[in-house]
Amino acid sequence: AHSLSLAYMSMGDDEAAERYLSESLQAYKCLRGPTHAKTISVQEELCRLLLRTDQHEKAAEQLKTIIEAKRTKYGDPSEELASTYKLQATVSLSNGQLDKAVQHYEKCYSMMKTALGAKHKKKIGRA
Repeated sequence: AHSLSLAYMSMGDDEAAERYLSESLQAYKCLRGPTHAKTISVQEELCRLLLRTDQHEKAAEQLKTIIEAKRTKYGDPSEELASTYKLQATVSLSNGQLDKAVQHYEKCYSMMKTALGAKHKKKIGRA
């Protein structure tokens, strides 16, 4: 189902891609568990697809699940969890929630700074 979803995404059939991504997500959750790296990866793909198709509420719900799974798998703070907060900031921005987006970006920055160190090249300096 996952391969089919990727094929449909490449063809631009977002409806079919969403259906197959949802199916593969359920399969991965049952077979590998909610905190397995592949399960989390599929959830993130589904979340990005939902954002692209203007289904922001569904994307926000997926992000809550992703955050809990990443917190369990990678710990808090972690680079992986920080990337999810960055995506959550994007959802907040697309919903017009500027204050919430800033909070998520600040949390992302703080996590990256803690997880990687203040001098790491991935950490972008603040003005």
